Amino acid sequence: MKKEEGIITRIEGKFAYVKPSDPALCKKCSLSALCAMNSSQEIKMINIAGAKEKDSVIFDLDFDELNTRFIKFLTFALFMLLAGLLIGYVIGQKTGIQKEVLSVMGGGLFLFFVYLIYNNKEKDEKKLPKIVEIQKEE
Repeated sequence: MKKEEGIITRIEGKFAYVKPSDPALCKKCSLSALCAMNSSQEIKMINIAGAKEKDSVIFDLDFDELNTRFIKFLTFALFMLLAGLLIGYVIGQKTGIQKEVLSVMGGGLFLFFVYLIYNNKEKDEKKLPKIVEIQKEE
């Protein structure tokens, strides 16, 4: 786990949106494309420390867990794409409809299912970074 610093920009229930102190470091990270960071450079986190808006905080990022989740997601997405392509092709062969069209439609449909599953799992809060400490102002 790596501890980072940031400032809370807004609070939504038990979640906080944190802007990292040095967003330039995020661009060097290999997982920056998959991070919970949105276009306003905020990261959605669980606010277990009870921090308030504009507090300076320290949060945990588990890069090993993020890498593992990314590899599992890519493997699952690839498997689903191939399964959709194959099923569409077989259905096209059996029905006499253009195999290529059904194959592409099947692959797209299965990728859409991956998207729905991934979106649903991302709401699982145990996978989000956590705010562990509120920094005291000096």
